[in-house]
Order: sequence, then structure tokens, then C-alpha cells
Amino acid sequence: MLRGRYDEAIRKSQEGLAIDPKFYKSWTSIGRTLIQKGDYAEAIRMLERGRSLAGDIPNILGALGQAHALAGNPDKAREILQELRTAAREQPVPLTSTAIVHLGLGETDLALNALERACEYRETALSA
Repeated sequence: MLRGRYDEAIRKSQEGLAIDPKFYKSWTSIGRTLIQKGDYAEAIRMLERGRSLAGDIPNILGALGQAHALAGNPDKAREILQELRTAAREQPVPLTSTAIVHLGLGETDLALNALERACEYRETALSA
């Protein structure tokens, strides 16, 4: 996906699902790739499938919020931002998760602020 070979990335994730259809990361990988392809409705469906298997993992919620924002559902994206804020009271929530929702909403300044703080905290997602 990071190389822009979206169809290949989807195919590889589907191969993983053929081995283990309950491996949530394959579902969410397809969802993230579909966001890049602009197929937001299907991305949401794939991300929700992964969420149903894994629960409310912040990285899944972030991608889901981004997809909803890009699909023209800003209220749903903001609802997910609130879920992330609520979760942050009880567990670590990567700032990158909120940043991508803000990017989806077109809130560049808020996204950059979150990413700057993520750099300060040396979040793992930024070291890849």
C-alpha cells in the first residue's frame, strides 16, 4: 500500500483472509487501502468488519473516522474523535489516530498539532 500498489496490497490481504478470516488486520489493511483508492463506502465496511473482530482499537477507529470524513460524514467522524478522546482517559491512544481523522475532516492545523505531539512522544507509528 505504501508503494501505491493498491490492488496488490488488497490481493495480499485477501490471501491472508483465505488462511484466517478472523485475522482483523487483513480486514483493516484492505479498508486502509480502499481509503487510498477513494472507495470510502467499501473501506468503512472493511474497517467495521475488522473492528467487529478486534474491538475498539484506536488505530482502527482513526482509520474509520478518516474514511467517514472523506465519505462526507463529518458528524460520524467527529463521533469517532469523541470515542478516541473518551478512550484516552483509560488507555494510551496514539495521537496519529486522531490526526488522520482531522486530516479527513480537512482540519490541517489540528492534524499537524497532533502529529507534532506524536513526534514529541516518539509514537511508534511515526518510526516506520
